[in-house]
Amino acid sequence: MSAVLRTIEEIENDLMTGAPRRRFIVPGVIPAGPIILYGGSGSGKTGIAILTSVILAAGLAWAGRPVSKGAVLFVGGEDYWNVEARLVAAARFYGVDTKDLPLAVVEPAAGGVTGSAFEAETIRHAEDLVKLTGQELAMVVVDTLGACFGDESQDDARPATKAMGVFDRISQRFQCAVIAVHHTGKSGEGMRGSQVFFDRADAVIHAEAIGGSTKLTVKKIKNAPGRPQFIFDIGSYDLGICDETISMQIVTNLRAIGPAIAGPAVTLEPKRKRKDHEHAYDVLCQISSSASVLIDTWKDALFREWMDKSASAKTTAFSSARVKLSRLGKIKEKGKFVSVLVSENSAENLLTTPASNADLSASASAPPSLKEGATLTKQPPSIEMTERVGIPRKSIRPVRTGTGG
Repeated sequence: MSAVLRTIEEIENDLMTGAPRRRFIVPGVIPAGPIILYGGSGSGKTGIAILTSVILAAGLAWAGRPVSKGAVLFVGGEDYWNVEARLVAAARFYGVDTKDLPLAVVEPAAGGVTGSAFEAETIRHAEDLVKLTGQELAMVVVDTLGACFGDESQDDARPATKAMGVFDRISQRFQCAVIAVHHTGKSGEGMRGSQVFFDRADAVIHAEAIGGSTKLTVKKIKNAPGRPQFIFDIGSYDLGICDETISMQIVTNLRAIGPAIAGPAVTLEPKRKRKDHEHAYDVLCQISSSASVLIDTWKDALFREWMDKSASAKTTAFSSARVKLSRLGKIKEKGKFVSVLVSENSAENLLTTPASNADLSASASAPPSLKEGATLTKQPPSIEMTERVGIPRKSIRPVRTGTGG
């Protein structure tokens, strides 16, 4: 099949009037593309992948950010049964009904990612999941890259390039994220294996244990500004199965932090109440980055965050915000689409984009109605939370062990 020649005029027309392509699963953090999530043993890297899987399948917010809800395929190559149980524990802890939840687990194909069957089998499983649930595929998790890699060396650029090519093709086919959970190298700082993993990834996220918590840093991300950081805690949930109760590791209190952290002490910036047009601008920056989006998509994402407003108040506030942002030269509307305008000077000091001034509100938190298996873990003295969620102190306790990545 020969390549199709397209003029710049045709490309621009498609960008402005064609169906929007899904570019981010979590705006500014998880793009629709290949991603490496790496960290040391016990850092919670598998835990945050599990929580993210539940969040996307249920359509919850990820550290205060809207998500592209959809099906999730979890390829478990390491501690398979434990991963299954941890997914159930995470769903129960956050009050998510597993009935019809578009989330499935599968073992990797024989020969691993670098083998001949992995790509075709993973695509087949993903298509089956999409057909079964009626949901678009949002994410594939490969846990871990080392366990699923195959017989070839991760240090060799050739098989590393092959693996990243597989992840890229899967992500392009479904316009989804493909997250490979990976280990740190012998030094404990950079990721294990070839430099190709870093170079070919659309995003690289580092999980680093700090005291009783874990800091997530976006080390690299394409088509998005800044290097946002987040923090979460690790606890345990007493999961009742059959005639016994088992203690499962879970991730709690996922929240955004300031753009810069020096040393082990972590301090959250104070949260101030944003004006409606500032909030609207932040949400647009989150979901659009440098591309145009449908005005209705912007409105829907914003309305989901304005939980304290009535339907009529939301409509009025959104209309006023559009007028003000247009007057300030912060946005440009063209037909049904809107885009962010980059300008050094403004008539008003708006908040910066979320990647550099992240929303500090907690999200994906257990609802107050949840009676079993929930409390937030105790925070180390160096961490100040801007918001806490009232959850009964019952089954959760601080955990920091080498079990579970």
